[in-house]
Amino acid sequence: MLPTPPPEMVGHVTGNAAYTAEEYRAPGRACAVEIFNTDVIVTPSAKVLDIGCGCGRVSQFILPLLSGDGAYLGLDTWGTGIQWASKNIATVYPQSSFRSLGNGDNYDATSAFPFGVIDGSVDAAIAISLFTHLRKNAAVQYFKQIYNALRPGGRAYLTFFANKQRFRECWPEIICDEDDYGIYFVKPEFEDAFLDEGVLIDTMTRIGFAVAEKRYGYWRGDQYVGRGQAGYQDLFVVERR
Repeated sequence: MLPTPPPEMVGHVTGNAAYTAEEYRAPGRACAVEIFNTDVIVTPSAKVLDIGCGCGRVSQFILPLLSGDGAYLGLDTWGTGIQWASKNIATVYPQSSFRSLGNGDNYDATSAFPFGVIDGSVDAAIAISLFTHLRKNAAVQYFKQIYNALRPGGRAYLTFFANKQRFRECWPEIICDEDDYGIYFVKPEFEDAFLDEGVLIDTMTRIGFAVAEKRYGYWRGDQYVGRGQAGYQDLFVVERR
């Protein structure tokens, strides 16, 4: 078992620095299972791109199932997480690498950074809790980069808060920035984006994606608990046409 990041890093990923190692790992394991079960990764030789990988919580459950011909690249604006993953994960799994987007710890909800990968070189893309923290222009740029990186027929596993109305039901008194794409709740450390599902799907479709599967998350309510620890956010599996 790979080492667990220190408490301050666990807190950055989960929001709770007091989580045990198992509490930290369990959602990563559940997401990895769902990634394989939705045919996002279909062969051990897959070339995988993980945008917003953090310190590699999901990667440690994907990498043991990739062969030496496979490859995993994790990208994040959180330089501290990238450094930890490079030291503690990439040294164990040589088919993996981690790289900072931008110049270190420089998250900005309005900014997108280049992936630096060859067009059509990726079989599977993952973006867990990336688009939940981006405004429209940055999100569109990342959608386009994911589309370009994927080979035709390649799939992406993307999570969102894709329901504006649910935000208004939960927090009716909060006034936030809003556009056609989403409502943006600004916190000191990051923003949460609550999206219009129809505009989201139209945005992805115009870029060239087809929605292969859609599963709602339990942030919407207890009726959506069936996906377990993978299922807090809404999942869209999309395919490059």
